[in-house]
Amino acid sequence: MKTRGTTCPLAVFTLILSACQAVGPASIKNGRFDYNSAIQQTSKDQVFLNLVRAYDHEPTFFMDVTQINAAVQVEATLTSTINIPQGRGSGGYTGHDYPIGGTLRYEENPTITYQPVQGQALVAQIATPISVDSLADLFDSDWPPAPLLDMATDRLAPDYEDSYSALNAILELDRYGAIILVPGTTVRAGASADIVSRMVAQPTTNASESKPMPTSDTLVLYFRPKHIGVPDGEDPKDAADKVQRLWDRLLKIYAVAAPGETSPAPAAGTKPTNANKSPIQQLGIRTVPFNASDKSTNAWPPDMRLRSALGILKAGSEPPDQFIEFVCPSTFDTIKKSAWNEGKDFYTLLPTHESGESVSDAAVEDDLAAWIRKCKKEDSLNTADAAENIDDPKARKKEEVLGHLRRYVLVVTQKDGPPSTAYVSAYSSSLHMWCYIDGGDDISKRNFALLGQFLTIQAVATSPPPITYALPAGGR
Repeated sequence: MKTRGTTCPLAVFTLILSACQAVGPASIKNGRFDYNSAIQQTSKDQVFLNLVRAYDHEPTFFMDVTQINAAVQVEATLTSTINIPQGRGSGGYTGHDYPIGGTLRYEENPTITYQPVQGQALVAQIATPISVDSLADLFDSDWPPAPLLDMATDRLAPDYEDSYSALNAILELDRYGAIILVPGTTVRAGASADIVSRMVAQPTTNASESKPMPTSDTLVLYFRPKHIGVPDGEDPKDAADKVQRLWDRLLKIYAVAAPGETSPAPAAGTKPTNANKSPIQQLGIRTVPFNASDKSTNAWPPDMRLRSALGILKAGSEPPDQFIEFVCPSTFDTIKKSAWNEGKDFYTLLPTHESGESVSDAAVEDDLAAWIRKCKKEDSLNTADAAENIDDPKARKKEEVLGHLRRYVLVVTQKDGPPSTAYVSAYSSSLHMWCYIDGGDDISKRNFALLGQFLTIQAVATSPPPITYALPAGGR
């Protein structure tokens, strides 16, 4: 009896001490992932909320979680007594059993700091155009080129109506693995504009030295027609001819001479060559104007205009270049189940006639609708006609209409609350409906994640608010 009374307190104390040692690691295992999941989910919700705000023509607003300090406090106490025998009585040894007790207290006091994105941080993250370097980095991160270029560019060609002819050709060339995209810069060499990749150092007057390249202002395309990836069932020779025609289309679109100069664009049916009579296999798409020389008064216009993150949110749901569609549940099911949309990086809607459109435009839309309906999972919807003559208004119109039919995100709307399976959701004040992305819509989820990436790569570190000093005033 005496032995048992003296060892019980030690056993209880050991048990409590072991519990204290286990609480620390357990709090990390549980808390770290809980906080991570909460921030990740609320970040998605914030992007989607601002997408809906842009659709409602309301101001966007962003808040950053700048700090989380989860202080954990664990306290353990032990109270115990032992059995102390008393004198021997008529009934034998007598004594008192004193209670043994202990307490274990776990307390977590998280301090979470929010900060509105404003000032220079707001301008950098929301209003500054996406850089060419960021565009190339995202391409190297295996984001699909269709949503990447379509979302980030307001125009992709010197002439606005050629933008989709250029985009569609780039998408199809990438499908065959026939082009490489890298950031570059335009440098002046004599009286001509040379596009230099950032992978190549710009030489100085001393050939043994080199200096860093300036900020990228050009998206450089390298054409690699050999050993392309030919889809199953397609003749390799036909594929080679196709990629060459698409590359020739791009050369013609971007070979626009400066005002007053002779156009270097090749004649139809000829093989474009450079000054050395070798095929041109490099193309630069500039974001800035260029003067061929210091004495030149005529500048080459920019080829490409990039959007800011706010521009992407606003353009997403505004015609004619919208790439986000707000639909009812039944329309969503129809679009998602269409055979031609299976296995793609985007949805393609069927064209509809608008009041007042010309007979020729209606005929183009009818031809496209018939072609789209025939397409299956393995068929490409990147370009309507690889042999397109960009000087033909009807052919150019077909590529433009096809580009306008693409949707990268489908937002489902309904008056009842969003389903439990919704990926993200928000309420629209203009529609008076709930808006959400369906949890089973992989295309929309993937492209919505790209929207978040555009905001992330533009973000800069937010500075803490300045310290406010308060000085007492008045009587002593």
